[in-house]
Amino acid sequence: MKLKRSKKDISAVFTRVKNKLALVLADSSQIHHVGSTAVLGLDGKNILDILISAKDSEHMNELRDKLVAIGYFPSLNPSSRQGHIFLASRQEETGEGDIHIHLAVANTETHDNFLIIRDYLRFHNDEADQYSKIKYQYAKQANYDRSTYKKLKAAYVDKLLQRARQWKKMAANLLIHIPHASLHLPPDFWRDVTVDGFVMLRDYLVNS
Repeated sequence: MKLKRSKKDISAVFTRVKNKLALVLADSSQIHHVGSTAVLGLDGKNILDILISAKDSEHMNELRDKLVAIGYFPSLNPSSRQGHIFLASRQEETGEGDIHIHLAVANTETHDNFLIIRDYLRFHNDEADQYSKIKYQYAKQANYDRSTYKKLKAAYVDKLLQRARQWKKMAANLLIHIPHASLHLPPDFWRDVTVDGFVMLRDYLVNS
């Protein structure tokens, strides 16, 4: 297992893959860039992680079948996450340049955790920098064994997710007290507190 510096062009790669997937799925499913490559400056294995939002479990299985038909491989081991299906761009152990696809039912904890931790790290550069350092530390400690590495960083990721959830909750509570109509922000902003939303809010407050 090797950790690499993050690639600046990964967003363009995601867009190309997303467009191809959208044509295959053909049902307006939301396709999100998640994982380490979705956070600028966060080092990792440089594997492109993609989250696809399903309507329900039946729809999630339909999406899986479409992805298998175009060459993605479902995991041989069932996911430990409830309501989650994992596929990869190759059957062997994945590495730099490969693709991981996560299917999850929208608005479930499993689904939303991917987005919450992504947005938190995008908005907190110090946390992203620290996470990069922790990854290198654990990789060396695990003697670059992938399975051991994942076990070592699991507790850190759990605590990181807790901080991300607290941030999301605090942000949502703050926004409740701001008149929606006066801000003229898109409806999606009020449903999901995202980095783009915070930038818009920051600019509004600064210019008010």
